[in-house]
Amino acid sequence: MNGKANITDITNPLSPVTVDGNATLQVSMTDAGEPGSGDKIGIIVYNKSGGVWYSSNWNGTSTVQQTLAGGNLVVHSSTAVTADLPARSMTQTAAAQQLSAPAADNFEVKISDNPTETYFTLHVQGNPDRTVEVRVFNMKGKLVEQVRGTIGGPIRVGQTLAVGVYILQVSQGNHLSTIKVVKI
Repeated sequence: MNGKANITDITNPLSPVTVDGNATLQVSMTDAGEPGSGDKIGIIVYNKSGGVWYSSNWNGTSTVQQTLAGGNLVVHSSTAVTADLPARSMTQTAAAQQLSAPAADNFEVKISDNPTETYFTLHVQGNPDRTVEVRVFNMKGKLVEQVRGTIGGPIRVGQTLAVGVYILQVSQGNHLSTIKVVKI
């Protein structure tokens, strides 16, 4: 199933920035019947030149459907929908060339202790030769804390923050992850 998407950077919630408009959104899903425990979904967003903005589960050449952790997909269609449409295959080939990168350049951020009374612990996977930067914004968009860390150990953030909701912006090189956290 194809659609259109607008992409907005909400790193600063008070000053959103339009990144791309009229991008192509593709959703592929498998309805494995009731109760839904085997249902799968894959989501990908392409930019206007065929590159990939987002993939829910990129394997290096295409988006692979993932089994739902909960819920139930129900597909209402009189025709079968396949993930191997000719136009999509061509687009994915172009996207795969753009996304090719060494394995060391993978980037993933996991956070434990959210919400927390003390501090947030970040575990970042990425290029061990590059510094990880963490910027913390309050809900008014004001930068309230900035921390640098490295791959391989936990990064602690928020020890001095007051009770409230914050946005963590974790970056390494061209990679960026934005996470909403709560201090209680």
